[in-house]
Amino acid sequence: MNDERPNELAALRRDWADGYAIAQIDGQLCATRREGHHRSPVLRAESATVLRQKIIADFAAHGMPRGLRADCYRNGITS
Repeated sequence: MNDERPNELAALRRDWADGYAIAQIDGQLCATRREGHHRSPVLRAESATVLRQKIIADFAAHGMPRGLRADCYRNGITS
């Protein structure tokens, strides 16, 4: 993991944590809608910039996920 990755994750979580669970899994940044990963695909990217673009596209297509609050929800991404 490079030195930038923790800051990238923190920025993504700050901006999108209400609607998306964001994690790093097997070297990739991943996000899934908080309404449940079984209802939406896991968004995967090698960089925060690309993951942010995928989240924005998902948000534009489907709106804000309606699920559990960020502080009541574990990661939700299984792989």
